[in-house]
Amino acid sequence: MVASYGLPATGSSEAMKLRKKYSTVDFFPTAGTVWAYETHISAEKEKAIKNTRISQAIRHDQRPSGLVAPAQKGQSEAFGVGFLQMPRKNSLSHADFVRIDMAKFRRERGSYFILSFGILYGQKTLGIKASCVVSKKTAPRAVDRNLIKRRWREAMRECLPFLSAPATLIFYAMRPANNASYKDIKKDVAALVSLSRAKLRAS
Repeated sequence: MVASYGLPATGSSEAMKLRKKYSTVDFFPTAGTVWAYETHISAEKEKAIKNTRISQAIRHDQRPSGLVAPAQKGQSEAFGVGFLQMPRKNSLSHADFVRIDMAKFRRERGSYFILSFGILYGQKTLGIKASCVVSKKTAPRAVDRNLIKRRWREAMRECLPFLSAPATLIFYAMRPANNASYKDIKKDVAALVSLSRAKLRAS
């Protein structure tokens, strides 16, 4: 018997096909007539969803060693450096910049940076503090400014283990830094740091 809604009755071949097609079918017998309706998606769609790989975000501390996200790997290779941040103890705060404006710092010019250096009052136990400033005039695009800062940061991190005397170093990027490679920036940063150390010792 066919239901008034045009759906096959229980036990018919059409009803069996309907059971195979849908993942869940509920039957409600009423006066010898049955109605069927789909309560979930079809079995074919359900199978496709199960076979679909859904990527989930993984926290950095939960990520297994050696696992690098494709986007991060590509950016790292393009920059030629990693994404490690400068240690907090070696970073300059906003308050430090206010004090630097009132202090008399020396300046040295390199190939890609202008270094402003000196010793802040009360910095004898603070060690080295450094920062890089890249203005929009130097690099109009944010991606270029970030690239220069990343390369400077990595170059500066390699110099930190060899610096012990207290000093404050501020690197102001110049326009040639836009086209400079990491190797060039590293060389310029090392030369300016060495020059500032020599002049601070002599003073």
